[in-house]
Amino acid sequence: MLNTELLFWLPLFLFAIIEEFSAGRPQQLTFQRWISNFSLLFINRYLLPLIISILINGIWKNSLTPSYLFQDSLVLTILIALLVYDLVLYWQHRLFHRIQFFWRFHRIHHSDLELDISTSVRQHPVSSLFSNMITGSLLVLSGISYEAFILCILCSQLYSFFTHANIKLNTHLESVMGLIFITPKTHTVHHLANLPYTDSNYGEIFSVWDKLFNSYRQYPGMDAHNYLLGLDSIREKQDQSVIKLLLNPFKH
Repeated sequence: MLNTELLFWLPLFLFAIIEEFSAGRPQQLTFQRWISNFSLLFINRYLLPLIISILINGIWKNSLTPSYLFQDSLVLTILIALLVYDLVLYWQHRLFHRIQFFWRFHRIHHSDLELDISTSVRQHPVSSLFSNMITGSLLVLSGISYEAFILCILCSQLYSFFTHANIKLNTHLESVMGLIFITPKTHTVHHLANLPYTDSNYGEIFSVWDKLFNSYRQYPGMDAHNYLLGLDSIREKQDQSVIKLLLNPFKH
């Protein structure tokens, strides 16, 4: 039985330590941001109602027998499940940017004025709830086993730590990884305040979806230091408290 809590928290702390010794960008607001970002993490992970998860869990265990898409091939099943899950997340992410109702909640993630591992868990509870409903419903319909679904969620969460981390990869490694996977530099583009960068690079794990569906943009090169992170509309420090972030989507 996987200890998902250990597999979640241990990499989180490890990446936080790595950031301290190999930060790619200077940061000034880290402690203040961490209070808000990790408060949202606790709300989403422990206080958010688990009704959807309980229902999905019940459907799988009571209505479906554990099975694999490819009989006797757990590895291939997990790989296909992860590809399907990542494709769903890509389109969900893209819709969260396109549909104003969803953007109101998703913009909390983008409003972080700096970018590090804590940004990966900076999600509004309503946004998390809709995300769980969408991915859970589609994966139930696809017939993927409950165990494979849990592994997909865990892989996505852990990879999100990596893509949001304030680290700088070796140039060659960055280029090779970027052929298939989202890298920290690739995802930094998505968090730039300048359009059209904010509306690009929606991928979670695989960069192939952005390239396939024409939403991929390269890092803006040497001029990147002139670009701000976050959103132009939410730049005041007082708007970064957890209470203000929770209430922000309900403002006009």
